[in-house]
Order: sequence, then structure tokens, then C-alpha cells
Amino acid sequence: MTGTGPDDPAELAGFLRGLADFFTSADEHVDQAVNEHYGFDTAIDWIICSLEHQADALA
Repeated sequence: MTGTGPDDPAELAGFLRGLADFFTSADEHVDQAVNEHYGFDTAIDWIICSLEHQADALA
């Protein structure tokens, strides 16, 4: 990885999956904060699905 981000699609996919895993394992405080920020109670689920979808598209 360089300072500007992953160089190849597989690295980026791995990064996105790691980010999705972070949100999946986040506690209820993170979940609540994200939901409040975006204004609906499934916001974190949409973020996770979007990250996983993009990672799958890169793989």
C-alpha cells in the first residue's frame, strides 16, 4: 500500500472488507451515532452492504 491508497483492486477489496468488518463488529454506540448522522436506523447496515458490494465487484 502506498500513501495514496491501495495500488491494485485486490488490495482495495481487502481494505473495504476490513472496513465492513469494523462496522459489523462496532458496538451500539457507533451504530447509534451513524444512524443519527444519516437519519435512519438502518444506516450502518446500508454502509456494510455497500462496502461488501464494492469489495465483491473488485474481486
